[in-house]
Amino acid sequence: MHTINTNYSTRRQLLAAPAASTSSRSLAVPWHFALFTRLYLAASMGLTSVLLVPADGQESSTFVLSWLLLYGISAIYLLPYRFKLYRTDKVLLGFLFLLALSYLWSQLPGETLKYSVSILFNALFVFVLRQKVTLNTFLTLVLQTLLLMCSLSLVFSALGFEFTRYIDIHDRSTLLGTEPIRGLFNHKITAGLYSSMGLILALSLVTGHRRTVYALIFITCLLLTGASSAIPVVLAGLAGHSFTVRAQKSRMRAVTYVTTVMGSLVVAILIANILAPAALALLNRDPTLTGRTLLWALGVQAGSERPILGWGYYGYLGSPEANYLLNSLREFKNYEVPHFHNSYIQMYVDTGLVGLILSVWLPVACLFRYYSAAAHVHNKSLVVANSLTILMLFSAFAIHVFYKHNNFTAILIFAFFALTAQVKRGGKAS
Repeated sequence: MHTINTNYSTRRQLLAAPAASTSSRSLAVPWHFALFTRLYLAASMGLTSVLLVPADGQESSTFVLSWLLLYGISAIYLLPYRFKLYRTDKVLLGFLFLLALSYLWSQLPGETLKYSVSILFNALFVFVLRQKVTLNTFLTLVLQTLLLMCSLSLVFSALGFEFTRYIDIHDRSTLLGTEPIRGLFNHKITAGLYSSMGLILALSLVTGHRRTVYALIFITCLLLTGASSAIPVVLAGLAGHSFTVRAQKSRMRAVTYVTTVMGSLVVAILIANILAPAALALLNRDPTLTGRTLLWALGVQAGSERPILGWGYYGYLGSPEANYLLNSLREFKNYEVPHFHNSYIQMYVDTGLVGLILSVWLPVACLFRYYSAAAHVHNKSLVVANSLTILMLFSAFAIHVFYKHNNFTAILIFAFFALTAQVKRGGKAS
């Protein structure tokens, strides 16, 4: 049986390792596990959805089997280890237990049970990652996966493959005047979001001419998606990265850093709401964000009816109560709303204030632990992890970022949180 080496010097080497290389040969993990991780991450970004789900959107048996296979391989990789639960693991499992427990009061108990089991298996994959990789290696694998997904998206789109197109019912073009694409991602919005993440990773971890090439690939993919949210999202990520670096140089305290980040996010959203009408008019976009502002109001209303524990994980949208409310508005008549296009409102509706607080606490804890660790060891990956976390916290105001089953951003937050086990409280090497 294998165990994790918790020796002081070993863990300090893990944290003090140089920034992740983009070369597969330099990865300190077996090739087969690196390949599996890339496949799992690609599937969570939408690869299997694009290739295996038919045009009508109905889940195919092949698509379901592909995820069952990924779940099974994750379990096989975990078998040789004498599993040790860290405090972070217990917190994460407690959060997932709350999602599963909401089956008891869910309006759609079958959906709640099915998807809570799915996200539990996603956490199993994260536990495997925590056993096998460091933060540096994980970010390298993420960058490699994003680069391959964006590159293939551009190639297949240029070759005219139909599955890369995004059918916009509002017939909107991109800033370049082209038809929007989703590439190999499950939606143009997530394609823009993931391209933004790839750009931040490339600019932060890659050097030389490769940095320029990678950045151009991600920027091109971002612009061709036509996602209006992508530009403010990438700007938020870059601003978060710059602020984190400056905060470290000025030796800002971790509590002050996290408080400033969260306060800045709130201020940024308030400013965005003020400037949004003019900006959307300039971009020829709907001032209601194609009904999103109406959805947000409905979500707050629904959440206020069950404010403590919510309606259950995946337990509201699709229920008779939700359908009655949505069909009363002409904007959503005969339209199946998948989510509220706002992670905070979604978690409030599904899991109440209890779940909302926990769901925000996970990424905030990552900000605190990684920033504290960066004060003791020089590691670009710690700064990049916080940059991506800030990006996700910002994008969560308009995108369903956390915590959707089999979804890349949910897995990313879980992984960041689980990998904080590499640092002790206060940020010192464990």
